[in-house]
Amino acid sequence: MLQNLIITTLRYIFKHFSYSLMNILGLTLGITSALFLIVYSANETSYDKYHKKADRIYRVSSKISEPDDQFTWIVAQIPFGQQVAKDYPEVEAYVRFFNISHTLFKYKDKEFMEDNFNYVDSTMFDVFSYRVLKGEVKTALVEPNKIILTQKTAAKYFGDDNPIGKTLATADRTYEVTGVIEDVPSNSHFRFDALAS
Repeated sequence: MLQNLIITTLRYIFKHFSYSLMNILGLTLGITSALFLIVYSANETSYDKYHKKADRIYRVSSKISEPDDQFTWIVAQIPFGQQVAKDYPEVEAYVRFFNISHTLFKYKDKEFMEDNFNYVDSTMFDVFSYRVLKGEVKTALVEPNKIILTQKTAAKYFGDDNPIGKTLATADRTYEVTGVIEDVPSNSHFRFDALAS
């Protein structure tokens, strides 16, 4: 029975080859487009969902109005976090990110120009949840000149050695490594290689 159906189908395809080819290509294109759309939608809706408090984290943007232009900028003024936490009791914690742009960091004979290091508030790990691989991060950013590295950055500077307690130096500061976290996933709004107090 099945063999008979296959033979009949093949005969029909070869007899009406151009019509059959058009139908098969259309079906293939439709299924492929639907699969790409599903994959794209799943990726777009997965951003920052790995944080435990993802449903309670909000990012502040500023709407800038100028005489000849109007645009939205994903940035807020420095005192905004403190003020909003003071004025609205619903705000449990806030974190501000300041990029340490184009700075040379050194450890012994290794030195790299870094663009993806950030200064953050000590409340960073009250808001975001990253998996800690080494050290302690809850209070690591309370004191000045402390730094937490991602796994990739720790390997770049220290190889297989334990980086906890070692230091990274810039031209004017020395940072003590207090923790190592898992690399930031690609589906994150904030991607960084290190966090400094």
